[in-house]
Amino acid sequence: MAKRDYLVEAAKQIRMALDSEVNEDYEAAFSYYKNGVDLLLNGVQLDPNKERREAVKRKTTQYLKRAEEIFITHLQDNLGKGSCHLGGYSSLRFRPIRHLSSPVEDLEMCKVVGVNDKVLIVQSMVNKETFVVKSLVKSSWESRDQPTIIPQGVPYMVKLLRYYVSEDAVYLHLDHIKGDIFKYMCSILLRETLVRQAEDQPHLMHNQHRLPAQHPSTNSKEGDGDVSVNPEGKEEDQIIEVDGWCHLLPFSSGPSRPEDKAMQTCWGLPEADVRVWGAQILLALESLHEQGILCRDLNPRNILLTSNGKVCLTFFSQWSEVQPEINSKAMEQMYCAPEIGGVCRVTEACDWWSLGALLFELLTGMPLWQLHPAGIHSHTQLLIPNHLSAAAASLLTELLQFDAGYRLGSGGGGVSDIKCHPFFSSVSWKALTC
Repeated sequence: MAKRDYLVEAAKQIRMALDSEVNEDYEAAFSYYKNGVDLLLNGVQLDPNKERREAVKRKTTQYLKRAEEIFITHLQDNLGKGSCHLGGYSSLRFRPIRHLSSPVEDLEMCKVVGVNDKVLIVQSMVNKETFVVKSLVKSSWESRDQPTIIPQGVPYMVKLLRYYVSEDAVYLHLDHIKGDIFKYMCSILLRETLVRQAEDQPHLMHNQHRLPAQHPSTNSKEGDGDVSVNPEGKEEDQIIEVDGWCHLLPFSSGPSRPEDKAMQTCWGLPEADVRVWGAQILLALESLHEQGILCRDLNPRNILLTSNGKVCLTFFSQWSEVQPEINSKAMEQMYCAPEIGGVCRVTEACDWWSLGALLFELLTGMPLWQLHPAGIHSHTQLLIPNHLSAAAASLLTELLQFDAGYRLGSGGGGVSDIKCHPFFSSVSWKALTC
C-alpha cells in the first residue's frame, strides 16, 4: 500500500463508522472503527513523515476512544449473550486502554527522583505525584503473530496509568507501589518464625546466630526497594539477600549428606500466609492468561507487597515492536519452566511452574535451585521438608512437574484444578476477587 493510500482507505472506514452511528447500527460502527484503526496502526509504521505520524497517532487515539464508548454503551451486554459478532475482537482484546496513550513530550514535565532495579521513580513537576516509568526498547524485530496486548482489570497487578510511544521505545507510566517489597516482608516473617521455633527448641540457636532485638523495619527505606536488615550488628544477621531474594543462613549441623544439610536449613513462612499470597498470584495469572499474556519468567523480582499486605505483580504486557526476552537469572535459578528456551510449545503451564517455584521458596525458606543444584528432570524426586503439610507437599509436587502435560493446571480443568487443590480449600475465591 502506498504511503498515503492507508489514510484514504482508513478515512473510508471511519466515514462508514460515522454513518452507521447516525443509523444507530452500533455493531457495524464498531467494526468500521476497528477496520479503520487497523489500517492506521499498520500504515503509520511505514510513514516517513514524522509530523504526519504524530497526527495519525492522535486521531487513532480518538477513534479508539469512540469505539470503546460504543462498546461499553451499546455492545458489552450483548457480547456475553453471544448476539454480537465483532470480527474476532473480544471485549478484552479491543477494549485495550489505547486511550491512555500520551505524547512522549509529556515526559519532559517529569523529573527522575530515584531508581529501583530497572525502573525509574519519577515525579510530575505539575502535580508532584510520584510514579514509575519503565522503558521497553523497540527492536527491528516485529511479529504480526504477536499482537500488542495491554491487559486491564488484572487483580493484584500494578496499574498502568499511561504509556508513551517514541521512535525507539515504549514507556510505561505505572502506579508506584510504596509498600514494602516482597523480600522484605519475607525477612520479617522468617525472623518471627525463627523466634517461635527457637522458643520451642532453644538448643538450635547458637551464639553466632542471635536474632536482633529490634524490629528490622527501623532500618529500611520505605518503598525504595533497598532493604537493610540490622546493618550495625553483623553477628545478628540471620538472613542474607541473594539476587534480590532473601534466604536463611544455614545453621551449623551434623548431617553428612548435602541434601540433609540443606533440608535442615529449610524453615519457610507460615502456610496460612503463603496460601493467601499464592491465591492472589494465581488470580493475577488467571486474568493475564485470559487476556493472552504469558509471563514465562515470573520470579521474586516481579512480586511486590502493598502497604496493606496484598501481593502486587509488576506489570506484564505484550508489544508487537518489542522482542520478548527471558530473564536470564530467572532461567538459571529455575523460576522458568523446563520448556522455556527449548523447542517444545510454551503454554500457560509454564506460569504454573513459576508459581510452584515461588511457593516452594516461601514455604521452605530456600529457593528451588539450592535444593536441586543439578536441576529438575523427568526422573527427579522433589526434596520437600518434613514440616510441610501433606496438602502443601502435594501442591508443590504437582506444580513442579518436569513435563508440562502432567503439570497441575494443564489439564481440561485449567486453573480451576489448582483452585480446587486441598492446599487452597480454605480460600474464599469470591472474597479475593472483590
